[in-house]
Amino acid sequence: MKIQIVLASAVAAIVLPLAVSAQDAAPVRLNEACKTELSTLCAANADKGPRGIRCLTDNQAKLGASCAAAIKTTQDRREKLQAACKADAEKLCAGVQSKGGQFVACLRGKTAELSRPCLEAIAALPQPAAKK
Repeated sequence: MKIQIVLASAVAAIVLPLAVSAQDAAPVRLNEACKTELSTLCAANADKGPRGIRCLTDNQAKLGASCAAAIKTTQDRREKLQAACKADAEKLCAGVQSKGGQFVACLRGKTAELSRPCLEAIAALPQPAAKK
């Protein structure tokens, strides 16, 4: 159970800032798709990564179509990653903190040791946004 929570937090830190637009399947940053919602419904948590996502999830009934689609895509991707990488995470990255994407970075750094399903799930993730 603990590893699921850690993995979920890690995935939130890396995956949740990115999503796929339902209209054209082009990569879209979640903060772009949900810009209005983050500034109105979740202003107190807009820059806090997983807390902002949690706020958006808690307010799903109030989200615009593009934001709701981005949240759904992100949640689906997170669930697939959790299912595919649970054993790999427990074995290879048990001591890694989930903050700041370190956990998924750990998995990405051990591609030679990952199971095929986890490797495929990691490869399907959008690359983290370049820091400015």
